[in-house]
Amino acid sequence: MSEDKGELALTIAVARGLVEPRQALEAFLTGAVFVPNSATTWKRVDLDAGPQEFFRRNALVERKLRSHLAAPPDPGSVQVWRDRIIESRLKATRQRSFFDSVRKTLDEIKPPERASPPADFIDCSPRVLAEINQLEQELDQEISSAYRMFDAVAGSLPVRTMQNNRKMLFH
Repeated sequence: MSEDKGELALTIAVARGLVEPRQALEAFLTGAVFVPNSATTWKRVDLDAGPQEFFRRNALVERKLRSHLAAPPDPGSVQVWRDRIIESRLKATRQRSFFDSVRKTLDEIKPPERASPPADFIDCSPRVLAEINQLEQELDQEISSAYRMFDAVAGSLPVRTMQNNRKMLFH
C-alpha cells in the first residue's frame, strides 16, 4: 500500500516456517519485524510509570528476550532497541528540536533589530537561554540514567557500540 507520490510504503510479508530465535529477536529489536500486540503486552502498564520504572521494565523485557538465545545478539541491534525505547519515552529528538528553535530565533535578532521588540522581550532572552540550557542538561541526565538502568538490569554493551549509536539522542 502506498500513497500516490510513493512517500509512504507499507510492506507486509508473512514468514513461512520456523524463524530461528536469534534471527527473529534481532529483527524485532531493530524494528525490521513487527509482532502484532507485542509492545502492548508490557507498554500498556508503563504509561503511568515514572521514567526509571519504565526503563527498568523494558530492560527486564530485553533481558528476558536475550535469555532465550543460544548466542548473544548483535550489540548494535540491542543498542538500536534501547535507543528507540529511550526516545519513545523522553522524546529527546523533539525536545532538542525545540531547544534549537528557541536558540536560533533569539540568535537571529540582530543588534539593529533589538530596538523593535519590547524591552522586556530582549531582557528575558538571557533567562530563556539559561533555562533552555538547564532543560537540555536535565534531558542529558535522564538519557544517561536510562542507559545506566538498561546496563544494570539487562547487561552492558560494548563501549564502541554505545558511542556510535548514542549520538542520535545526545546531539
